[in-house]
Amino acid sequence: SEHHLLEALWVYQHQDVVEPRLLKRLLQAKEPRARAAATRVLQHWYARIDGAITLVQQLIKDPAPRVRLEAVRLLSFVPTPEAAETALEALRQPTDYYLQYVLDSTMTTLEKFWKPVLTSGRPFSADNPEGLAFLLARLEPSELSTAPPGVPVYRAMLERPGIEPRIRQQALEGLSKLNGSQPLTELI
Repeated sequence: SEHHLLEALWVYQHQDVVEPRLLKRLLQAKEPRARAAATRVLQHWYARIDGAITLVQQLIKDPAPRVRLEAVRLLSFVPTPEAAETALEALRQPTDYYLQYVLDSTMTTLEKFWKPVLTSGRPFSADNPEGLAFLLARLEPSELSTAPPGVPVYRAMLERPGIEPRIRQQALEGLSKLNGSQPLTELI
């Protein structure tokens, strides 16, 4: 049963013996609690599992919020911009207080990896508007103007207090160009 497999996985973890086949089987278990527990083990074995980021990219889409939470928590230990982008995928599904809290904490931990990419104007979470908006909310007003131009960035520039008038103007013009409308329409 899945319960016995999970106990076996914990024994391997305790002995520090990586058992990828058992782990992968439990990451696809029927029982969400088993998948969540296996995700926690994946965090400990991450560096020793081939294609670990691909496994996490699947877990972040899991129907069970607990599994998604464990996946976001795991990513706080992966020091790459890709880990931050992957964690933001959790926002594609409904989140609760706990998931928001863990995501917030993960983004704080990974800030020195995602922020340089985002403020260099390179695309980041380009196909995930909710995720990008989540990060933009964490930037200083002065950093917003260095983020890659696009609807989420322009929106943030218009909605955030403390943005210089000339930056707001740029955002209005950028939005109206993207939407093929008048700046005044965008302002309304």
